[in-house]
Amino acid sequence: MRRFKSAKTKKGRKVRSKLEAKVLDQLDKEKIEYEYGHPRLEWFDTITGARCIECGSKRLTKRRMYLPDLVFRSGTVIEVKGKFTARDRKLAEGIKRQYPNLDFRLVFDRDNKLSKSSTTRYSGWCKSREIPCVFKGTIPESWIKELK
Repeated sequence: MRRFKSAKTKKGRKVRSKLEAKVLDQLDKEKIEYEYGHPRLEWFDTITGARCIECGSKRLTKRRMYLPDLVFRSGTVIEVKGKFTARDRKLAEGIKRQYPNLDFRLVFDRDNKLSKSSTTRYSGWCKSREIPCVFKGTIPESWIKELK
């Protein structure tokens, strides 16, 4: 289990990061209803380099649970990310693949490179997977209108 530095929103709600607090404060100001950290979604993660001892198959998966940052009445899920790690990208791809009709979006602080040696930025990665994303840790007005 990962440890997070906690932060608080203006209303005093404990959240996992300052970026999440900023986004939640924006939603509260706009009076948009949302669920924070609820409900959980089940997804299956592909295990690489393993083999089934019964049948020899190399296509193994592990059942995992995903706790979305924000879920809205419309069913839209928004994940708030500062650093977008390989683990986060694997989860985003898995959720998108296993829930193709889910409106899954990402809010980032900055449009960083995926790694120091990569030329691909967060925006390019999201665009190639058709995952809507925004930067500067704020939800754009067009999204706000959809979420109200």
